[in-house]
Amino acid sequence: MELNAKILIVDDDPGLRMALQDRFEHWGCEVSLAADGREALAICARESFHLVFLDLGMPLMDGMDVLKQLKSDDFSGDIVVLTANSSLHKAVEALK
Repeated sequence: MELNAKILIVDDDPGLRMALQDRFEHWGCEVSLAADGREALAICARESFHLVFLDLGMPLMDGMDVLKQLKSDDFSGDIVVLTANSSLHKAVEALK
């Protein structure tokens, strides 16, 4: 099965970034990586993506700020929010 999607993985955990990258590349996707929100926005300014996996809890610029910026920039892809330790309130806010 080949997905042929262009994906951006944004997470400050290098192990998780690499694990997701490995799986998606195995399925035929083109994967870019960002270690923080600022790097993610810089990459999104240069390239378009079908899908972004976005961690909420990151240093420098958290995932909520990235999400708001992508939405205000009319990001046309889908965004999957990841979180390991955020509150229910943050998760609900991300869905809105």
